[in-house]
Amino acid sequence: MAFGAALARRSVQVAHATFSTAQNGEHPKMPKIPAWSSGLVLLTVLGFCALFFAVQYSCGFVVGTLTMIESNRTDAYVAVDTLPSNDEDDTMPKPPTSDALLEPEVLLVKNTPITSSIRRTINHLRARYGYFSRFRGLSLFLCLTIARLFIIQFVCFPKFMTNWIGFCFASVVADLILARWEMTWIHVVISEPTQKNWWKRAPAIKNWTKIAPAVALWSMASQIAKVMPIIVGMSFGAFKRMGNPDYQPSRRELDAAAAQSLLVFVLAVAFTILIQLPATVIVVRVAASMLPEENETVVPFDRSFGGKVTPAIIGGQGKIGMVEAWKSFDWSSRIRLVKLMAKIFAIMTALWILVVVVMIGEAHLIIGSENIKVIMGALGAVLNKQQ
Repeated sequence: MAFGAALARRSVQVAHATFSTAQNGEHPKMPKIPAWSSGLVLLTVLGFCALFFAVQYSCGFVVGTLTMIESNRTDAYVAVDTLPSNDEDDTMPKPPTSDALLEPEVLLVKNTPITSSIRRTINHLRARYGYFSRFRGLSLFLCLTIARLFIIQFVCFPKFMTNWIGFCFASVVADLILARWEMTWIHVVISEPTQKNWWKRAPAIKNWTKIAPAVALWSMASQIAKVMPIIVGMSFGAFKRMGNPDYQPSRRELDAAAAQSLLVFVLAVAFTILIQLPATVIVVRVAASMLPEENETVVPFDRSFGGKVTPAIIGGQGKIGMVEAWKSFDWSSRIRLVKLMAKIFAIMTALWILVVVVMIGEAHLIIGSENIKVIMGALGAVLNKQQ
């Protein structure tokens, strides 16, 4: 926020330098803004927000969740003599030789995981469950989001809770309260459609104690991954001094702030991969281990986790432990998940570039190229004075 305040002060300086300080009537006139411009900008913002959300939900949440539970598909061995042949001689029966009986020829067929690519996963869902299957569980997700925001606002109502520590605490409390419904969302995403509505698929209240530890771990890891990079970045250098409203950063200090922003980004990526991602895998796999027997999954899934889960009907817990949930997620699956996250990041980056290009184009259309050149020139002049 302090860095944003500094940028806001610079914007005021630019406006003042451009439209208020010129002498002898040589300053440019205030550009006329067309009446339709606000509608165009609003539609553009809403369109890009919907696009970002669609990509994040379908690729990040749905495909990501399926990647976390899909079992690696083993290689299959197919006998060569069972494969079709175009040879005419093959229509005639041939007596088997003794060598053929002892050593039949086989062909190794490698099965690629469905979640090995985003396109393959989306096509798999669309072919079996329709176009909108990529948004499965969306209504429950929106209800969860609204309920979570309401709980956070309620917990943060006392004045002493209106800080980042209070917000993090309130987020963990909200996640724990909604743990059963978060498990329901995971079940809706990973299982085939049923006749039941999602509010009828919620697990029994007694199952809250089974999923709550994993949800608490995931929620705390998420808050650490979000907050710690910012705390580190704001603890030194230009960001720390920008908390002072009288602070006027120089050009060199702004460059240093840009370097600190890069540091915050690197830390955010590291915390996400090393802390948040494993915790997310754990909570998803623990919830998946409690999927009812009558529900079939949309991707191959080993319910027994290699024999580590004992059904509750024969005296077991009916779920996998948190440590085993992570250990059973082998390295090939972890690499596949990290690759998915990298692909989503690349898609989001491309969308942001598209946003910048479109907004620049609309600025030229609304304000005019000449006025933009004047504003950019004034901005450069103001920045040069601060060096």
